[in-house]
Amino acid sequence: MDGAKYREILEENLMQSAKDLRLGRRFIFQQDNDPKHTARATKEWFGLKNVNVLKWPSQSPDLNPIENLWQDLKIAVHRRSPSNLTELHLFCQEEWTNLSISRCAKLPADFIGKAALQEIKAKGLKRKLSYITLDTDNIDPEGNETVWYNGKVVGNTTSGAYSYSSQQSLAFAYLPPDLCSVGQKVEVELLGKKYPAMVIQEPLVLTEPTRTRLQKKAKGKA
Repeated sequence: MDGAKYREILEENLMQSAKDLRLGRRFIFQQDNDPKHTARATKEWFGLKNVNVLKWPSQSPDLNPIENLWQDLKIAVHRRSPSNLTELHLFCQEEWTNLSISRCAKLPADFIGKAALQEIKAKGLKRKLSYITLDTDNIDPEGNETVWYNGKVVGNTTSGAYSYSSQQSLAFAYLPPDLCSVGQKVEVELLGKKYPAMVIQEPLVLTEPTRTRLQKKAKGKA
């Protein structure tokens, strides 16, 4: 990302959010000292938009808790060595899901939702994100569909689509912990009809880095 792209994101998101929330100019924007953040053109953009930017000395710790999670995500994805954009996107999704509530609760600053996370941690999880396959007929999940088990609503999908690689419908869904075991069968409601679904563990596409596969193949021939 360069400075021009950063300013484009600010224009489309920061200013629109301020408008939607009716903040006017009554807010302070916080960012770190990344070169694209402190570029002359970016400073001029803030000046033209009358955005009040919080002064943040170099080498200061991150104030925004999300920055700590970005670092955790970068480290986790780097360890898996994605070899293409598809793997990068998949690994980011998987590792983001794996970030624990306890990690979020230990972040060094308060943030909206921290108390709720601490309460969830104390009481225990009531739902977990699961990967499921669906047996459908010319219809595919898109997200926010109801998940059923034994005639009761137990969760909902968060996203879904038809996988051309595996030739079937796939989705992510929030389910109670006791229904997240691999092979667990549930139902997903699509347009008023319930379709069989099953919890799976691994992605149904090849995610192992090409270099690793070739190394294993070479060792097998040795």
